[in-house]
Amino acid sequence: MTPDQPSVADPDGTTPSGPRTADGGPGRTVPELAGAGAPGTRTDPRFAVHRAPVPFARAPFAGVTWREFGFLWLALVLAPFGFTYTVFTVSFTGGILATVVGLVVSSALVLGGRGWGAMYRSMARTMLSVDVTAPAPYVRPRGFWRTLWSGLADGTGWRALAFLLVTFPLAIAAAVVSTVLLAVGLGGMTHWVWSRWLPAQQAGDGTWHRGASSASTGTSTPRCDSSASCSSARCSCGCGRT
Repeated sequence: MTPDQPSVADPDGTTPSGPRTADGGPGRTVPELAGAGAPGTRTDPRFAVHRAPVPFARAPFAGVTWREFGFLWLALVLAPFGFTYTVFTVSFTGGILATVVGLVVSSALVLGGRGWGAMYRSMARTMLSVDVTAPAPYVRPRGFWRTLWSGLADGTGWRALAFLLVTFPLAIAAAVVSTVLLAVGLGGMTHWVWSRWLPAQQAGDGTWHRGASSASTGTSTPRCDSSASCSSARCSCGCGRT
């Protein structure tokens, strides 16, 4: 720490020894990049994780597991709206950009992508205990035309729109796969409870069971002899022909 750098101290007056983010918060240590020097760890300034690892056996009963499922389901609900917003913004911007009204609306739509990004960061912080570093705030320049062009060329807004575009298929895949695995796992664990209410079925050997059965039903297509009539509905061979 150099004299021109502010010190970051804990409430008890001691200097923290763990990794810190750019704003002084706790950071997440990641392995050093290959070839970057001596092996060790460094602080990733892009996000900070505030949850402890959950053992595998306790994961089904941990609250963080169900909050993560809730994040996937909520992202699945929001993904179509975000995708529609992105497609509308791009198509509207390309179609009406030549007019002054088009510049105003397009600039507002691009800047609106920042709001979507803030919402997803809030979801990650609340449901996943992950703090994603917020981008630099938008500073409106002086002048009407500069304001329009700065909003339309806002890189953070366009990155947020690209995020919404990519999130749409990923949210569907993640929610469907996780929900199917959850349903199969819970169904297998609780089969002994709900299987008694399944309808009774008779197998091919005459035994009764509940649920589906892979046993053969014992039925077969009857064979026809030479004297059988071809008009028989149960006859599948070309009998009776000379």
